[in-house]
Amino acid sequence: MSGKVLSIDEILAANDLRETLVEVPEWGGKVRIRAMTLAEQQRIRQEAGFGGGGEVAPEQAARFELLMLAAGLGIAPEQADRLREKSAAAVNRVLQVILEVNGMTEGAQKAAQRTFRAGDS
Repeated sequence: MSGKVLSIDEILAANDLRETLVEVPEWGGKVRIRAMTLAEQQRIRQEAGFGGGGEVAPEQAARFELLMLAAGLGIAPEQADRLREKSAAAVNRVLQVILEVNGMTEGAQKAAQRTFRAGDS
């Protein structure tokens, strides 16, 4: 991998929080998904009660999904909670894209590791 070595100022100035649109046929349109900062992801993990190891309780997983939906869609957690009454297929599709956009799926993490290792020198 070749290219410029960035300074911390250049990294901090980079606009790296992308947005994407997801078609949700069940809802008759598209929703906008936004990338999160590392601080947002850490806050969500903490609010969901993830301790850093061990098994995740069902209530922790449910809270994590709710907070991810809220942050990814840019809505309040109370609004995201109302989505539990909507199509599971639609909500799961949106949640999957939120996780992918934020590098939180197993596939995204493996791809990032391959890229990092390939560029490591």
